[in-house]
Amino acid sequence: MSKGFLDADRVVIFCCDLQEKFRSSVRYFPAILENANRVLKAAALLDIPVVVTEQYPQGLGKTCTELDISESSVTFEKTQFSMWLDNVRSLFARSVDHCNRNTIVIFGIEAHVCVQQTVVDLLRIGYDVHVVVDATSSRTDTDRILAFQVKC
Repeated sequence: MSKGFLDADRVVIFCCDLQEKFRSSVRYFPAILENANRVLKAAALLDIPVVVTEQYPQGLGKTCTELDISESSVTFEKTQFSMWLDNVRSLFARSVDHCNRNTIVIFGIEAHVCVQQTVVDLLRIGYDVHVVVDATSSRTDTDRILAFQVKC
């Protein structure tokens, strides 16, 4: 399979920290949610597994209610930047739905911290990673733009 090609049978969607508390501080938040929902609907239609994380939900709230994460999703709480948590690694190791999938499509917030750290971690161990830039943002345009320019 060539790089860049997405085969639904080999993809897992990562939804990173799209939580209520970020609503008022993250740039383009309404558009981010709208585009994230499109990805989630496509995942449901194509039967692509979805991994959702929530950064410290006791303080930052749960995943935004506009996002339908009920279909084929698993949600993990986290207190580190990367989504590549021990729980997620275990899921990939033991689950037939995940273990043969080598492509991650990721979106969420913040682009320059949690999304970027997850991408770096996944690339380092050999995953093919695609960032949905119109469903990913940060608090400032500078952080958002620079996150997308980093070469891993």
